Amino acid sequence: MFLTSSSGRFWGLVVLVVALLLPRLAVAQGSGDPKKGSVASAECIQAYEAVQSLREQGKLIDAREKSLVCARETCPKVLATECAQWLEKIAESTPTVVLAATDPAGKDLVAVKVSVDGRVVLEELGSRAVPVDPGAHKFSFESKELGAAEIDLVIREGEKNRKVSVTFSKTDLEKPGPSGQVERPVPVAFWLVGSVGAVAVVGGVIFESLGLAKAGELDACKPGCAAGDVAEMSRDFLIGDVALGVGTLGLASALIIYFTRPEAAAARAAAPIGLDLSLGLTGAVLRGSF
Repeated sequence: MFLTSSSGRFWGLVVLVVALLLPRLAVAQGSGDPKKGSVASAECIQAYEAVQSLREQGKLIDAREKSLVCARETCPKVLATECAQWLEKIAESTPTVVLAATDPAGKDLVAVKVSVDGRVVLEELGSRAVPVDPGAHKFSFESKELGAAEIDLVIREGEKNRKVSVTFSKTDLEKPGPSGQVERPVPVAFWLVGSVGAVAVVGGVIFESLGLAKAGELDACKPGCAAGDVAEMSRDFLIGDVALGVGTLGLASALIIYFTRPEAAAARAAAPIGLDLSLGLTGAVLRGSF
């Protein structure tokens, strides 16, 4: 119960009188240091006043800490007695939650760090209830193996042992935690399509060159060149044109695959991809290791 305005003024006078008398009482009891008693009295009074303000704001966790200060035996008895009573009432009003997390298979997890509104309350999950202030809170669960998961809840005053649990899903593996990293791995399709495109372009250039060379030879026999030589030249140009078209399409597709590749959570280092392209006048050979 909070103090009314009339009782607040009364206790304010009591506190002031006690604060003035405390240094003398401390000397009489053998403390031997009036300044030390005065400092202790001021600390008790500040804690006493802070408890009332914090309770009104719903900050019961902080109010409990201040109540422990003014409930000490070194504080004036009248303050210590009331602060001790407040401790009991604060304990009754402070809600508690039981935190838990499971993996996608439903197995209980322990190695999970939990934060409430950005403040770490547990480095790993256990079996004990955790006190929280009443009100709306964001609970964040972080696992090094499974990523991060969050849940927003409203915790009510006096609510005890409320279970707050999350289940990490497979999609959480792709979400970066506060300390996680995101990568955009290059897919194998990029290397395959790009390599085919590169080989086709090189092949097209070779056949276009052969066609041009044949055309130069046929310039000397025009217009009576052999039909077979003319057909060979046309064949080289046709193969070159088709190869260049396929190569251009392959390289364009590879670029699209590269720039639209999806994000993924950082994982272990992948095996390197190796490509070996051997070209010759009679063809091209592509060897790869993945």
